[in-house]
Amino acid sequence: MVVINEMILLILIGIFFILILALIIILSIARFYFTLYWSINEEEQMVILSVHLLKIRVYYKEIELDSFDFSDNKKTATNKKKDLRLIGSLLLDQGRLEQFEVDAIIGTGEPDTTAILYGLCKGIMEALKNYFSTKTMTPYSL
Repeated sequence: MVVINEMILLILIGIFFILILALIIILSIARFYFTLYWSINEEEQMVILSVHLLKIRVYYKEIELDSFDFSDNKKTATNKKKDLRLIGSLLLDQGRLEQFEVDAIIGTGEPDTTAILYGLCKGIMEALKNYFSTKTMTPYSL
């Protein structure tokens, strides 16, 4: 009777270690997908951040920028720039863009201002897309 209970315990411990090993392997192979949705209209400004792993949403956060206080007197402007550069370098160096999609409706009420703003946004989006596409491409040689 005691031998059977010990054998069942050893089998359960073995299954537990196999599941932990499988989880570690899956997490090392799997990709995290970050989605950033930024919406600005006349009533509100909102940013939605979600993180997906194996097509399962593991993180979701809605941030309303209207009520967010950007004035942080504890940090100087140079410290803020260093923090932004660090975050940007981590994202740009370690990340790989697989899909880049922009859906924008731009209107300022004045045709010339709208055209300039649209051209500026389009140029920024194309520059980002080209940066990520050349970064992930592997050189081809004959």
